[in-house]
Amino acid sequence: MSEWIFILLVFGLVIGLSVFASRFFNKLRVPSIVLFILLGLIFGLLFRMTPIGNFTDYDFGNIVSSIALLFIIFYGGFGTRIKEAKPVIGKALVLSFLGTLLTALILGSLLYCLLLAFPASFLGGEIGLAECFLLASVIASTDAASVFDILRTRKLGLKENTASLLEIESGSNDPMAYVLTTLLLLIVAGVSDNPWDIVTEVSISFFCQIGIGLASGLLFGFLGIFLLKKWGFRLGQGAPILVLALAILSYVLPSMVPSPYAGNGYLAAYLAGILIGNAKIPEKKNSVLFLGSISDICQMVVFFLMGLLATPENLINPVTLTLAVLTFVLITFLARPVAVTSLLLPFRSSWGQIGVTSVAGLRGVASMVFAIFAITSLGQTALPFDLFSIVFLVMVLSLLVEGSTLPFLAKKFHMVDSSSDVMRTFNDYLEEEEVSFLRLSIGENHPWKGKALRDCTTPDGFLFLLVMRGKYSFVPNGSTIFAAGDILIASGPSFDGSEAAEVDEEVVGFSSPYEGKKVKELDFKKGTILALVKRGGEVIVPNGNTELKNGDILVKMAVNTSLEGDVAEVREDNLHTN
Repeated sequence: MSEWIFILLVFGLVIGLSVFASRFFNKLRVPSIVLFILLGLIFGLLFRMTPIGNFTDYDFGNIVSSIALLFIIFYGGFGTRIKEAKPVIGKALVLSFLGTLLTALILGSLLYCLLLAFPASFLGGEIGLAECFLLASVIASTDAASVFDILRTRKLGLKENTASLLEIESGSNDPMAYVLTTLLLLIVAGVSDNPWDIVTEVSISFFCQIGIGLASGLLFGFLGIFLLKKWGFRLGQGAPILVLALAILSYVLPSMVPSPYAGNGYLAAYLAGILIGNAKIPEKKNSVLFLGSISDICQMVVFFLMGLLATPENLINPVTLTLAVLTFVLITFLARPVAVTSLLLPFRSSWGQIGVTSVAGLRGVASMVFAIFAITSLGQTALPFDLFSIVFLVMVLSLLVEGSTLPFLAKKFHMVDSSSDVMRTFNDYLEEEEVSFLRLSIGENHPWKGKALRDCTTPDGFLFLLVMRGKYSFVPNGSTIFAAGDILIASGPSFDGSEAAEVDEEVVGFSSPYEGKKVKELDFKKGTILALVKRGGEVIVPNGNTELKNGDILVKMAVNTSLEGDVAEVREDNLHTN
């Protein structure tokens, strides 16, 4: 078996196992991301029994995780609904940039001061201030994938627009953490013996990352909106692929500039994602589904890869365990709460919002990507501690402790709003919402002819949007009287048949037993109904007297009796026999 075939085999098994096991993890109230990490650890142990041995290819991990993080960050921006976030966008951006900086400064300072109390013989050498700040910078940002996962799966609606606050902060603070990480790498590597040269290069790098990153994000964001509005309808299903290409280009362009003048590609991708995601573009629903699937796969791959790269012996090393637990305690109970409180109090945020925001500082994929980036930049032996294993343990502790307790603590802080729909805070809410538009014709014998809208009985959730009467169209109200020939446009919840029923199509041919028969004469399998008949360009909702013709396409729906729980049985007398 070739190496690539083996990799594809593992990849397929991981994704398949993840899909089936994620439901079990949701019942345990544990973030599903932990599942991918666990699978990576298991496969890593299995690899050790093969000629592959320990998988410690950090260069490969750096390439894969960096590409995956690009798509995750872009989709984080694409899915941020700015309209819902306007009341908190100011404080969210302050938390994103100043909060990340302040968290890193507080954590790095506390780590350095506390580590002075440990003997150098235990730590394996002295750990300097720059190394402490590097570790703090790597884990300073919160993880958008983890926060989104908890908010969506737990349907955690929060008061005071706190959900939007957390989404924008977690989606936009990775670029700032990346800036801090690259600056600290320059200091730790000692790019020059002259301190002034180091300060100069760090300053140039900082302003170039921010400036060029913003310029690239704006360029490809507005370029994408222009191209999609002009040619999106002609591209059809190619529009989502164009959006994907724009995401890649927004990241690549600033990254191609030679160091220290390179821009921040992650900042560019996030900004481009926000601009395109909040614009009215063609094929947006397809883009949401396409990019969402890619983002989900990237999360699976990265977290699995992190588990694969982790070495059990390093994880249980006393020094690594001590540094990891100390770092987790400091950032969770001191650095993050102090930074959040000091920045949100001037905005007059409630203590409940401050408490929930402090708890929601989950660490995840970005921290691991930056840790691998630091290792490949400096070398595995350049640091006096195992950076990867420390960050890995902090991430796992954060997901297990903060991720599992966030819904509970949100209730304790009285911040849960059961009346709000957290999905509205995501820009893809309207794209994911299952809403269909219906076209109804009022004929001479229609029961609604001559009746006012308020007197017509309709199911809950249906809304009449438009009445087309001859050459004129108007929006109806309760007193609108329907006339023969009116065409009504209504919206209502749609059903794709995937959950409770199976939808199938069958063509009526010359030898078909259905040709020339009326619907009431058909003998369908028990539990099956005829939903639609497609005849040429016409769609017919059949009744018992509808006669089927050669070339008709029958759309049949059968109840899926394999689902858990009770499924209502469709009786034969409920079929179209009238």
